[in-house]
Amino acid sequence: MPGCVLRASGKTMDVDAFLKGSPFKPEVLYRKGQRRRPASRGSQTASGFNVVVTENDEPKEQVNRALAFLREHRDELLRLMRYEGVEAVTLQFSCPQKEFVARSAHLPAELLNAAGALGIDVDVSFYLVA
Repeated sequence: MPGCVLRASGKTMDVDAFLKGSPFKPEVLYRKGQRRRPASRGSQTASGFNVVVTENDEPKEQVNRALAFLREHRDELLRLMRYEGVEAVTLQFSCPQKEFVARSAHLPAELLNAAGALGIDVDVSFYLVA
């Protein structure tokens, strides 16, 4: 699982039109109506894409790289936030855990302000790894 991912989606978003000419190279691209995997989950209810912002970095490095990504792609992120049909844009941070212990991820105000100024939500996921 990547360290930090930008996720964008919307029920009426024309994901192909948005990505045409965009510098974003999605790791995942999906369209409303496509079958999900596993198929038992039904069809996609929205269209969207995921862009890897950082690989499996520790939380502090994820934050640094996400800040650089927000600064570097500010204009494109603003275009995304204003794009017709976009309903959700999120930075998803992943924090691996090797056991059931408490873990926290500090998200500095600088990151939250930079994402928030663009209207981007921030999520943190903790998951177990073997």
